[in-house]
Amino acid sequence: MSATKIHFVLVHGSCHGGWCWYKVANILESAGHTVTAVDLGASGINPKQLPDIPTYSDYQQPLTDVFESLPSNEKVVLVGHSMGGVNTCVAMENFPTKIAVAIFCSAVMPPADTFDLLQLNQQYYSDIPFYGDSTFIFNSNGTATAVYFGPKYLADTLYQLSPPEDLTLCLSLARYYPIYRDEKSRSETTLTSANYGSVNRVYIRSEEDQAINTEAQQQFITNFPPKEVETVTGSDHMLMLSQPQQLATYLQEIAAKYV
Repeated sequence: MSATKIHFVLVHGSCHGGWCWYKVANILESAGHTVTAVDLGASGINPKQLPDIPTYSDYQQPLTDVFESLPSNEKVVLVGHSMGGVNTCVAMENFPTKIAVAIFCSAVMPPADTFDLLQLNQQYYSDIPFYGDSTFIFNSNGTATAVYFGPKYLADTLYQLSPPEDLTLCLSLARYYPIYRDEKSRSETTLTSANYGSVNRVYIRSEEDQAINTEAQQQFITNFPPKEVETVTGSDHMLMLSQPQQLATYLQEIAAKYV
């Protein structure tokens, strides 16, 4: 494994925040690396609320700020989880020369040139009963515009193999996830072969994920093949909490090849 000091930028998924990376961040920092675990708009301890982030670029802004603050000669290893895969893709589109490799951890990884955020949100958030005891916010047309994962849904679908104290942590820190349905957000998430498609990609599967199951993960891999595919075993959707050491080892091994 390379002794090079690497800057990892970690991106959380729906309803979560940078806090969910605390175990992996500690392992990486203990190995001498730099870690930035982003809180996206109205997520984690980000001070904004849902009305303050009307379009996707507002939700994305904290990650954009990270890239705009990087020294001109620095490239990072960008790591996205779950729906944070979309944020990862948008950063790849906007800052392709600043990313040595993007690593998708049981994350959404759409193909270049055909991605449509509104279709994705329709696909993932039209089956309201799937989310069990989760709470949705609806607009005047009855369309879901935000979701807050319920404790039973979290326990059964995301955290079934994670330590119970991590579920407790989530229940104290989770926030609503915005479900964008507007044309401006669609435009802000355009992904091109020239930019997004030019960045090195690696996919890490989670073996016992119930939220983005192995079939869905494989579909992302098949539809837009990455450079490499790895698998974390014995992990639920929250692979950074259920198998942090295994994931951190993969992140360092992958990064060493591209930085």
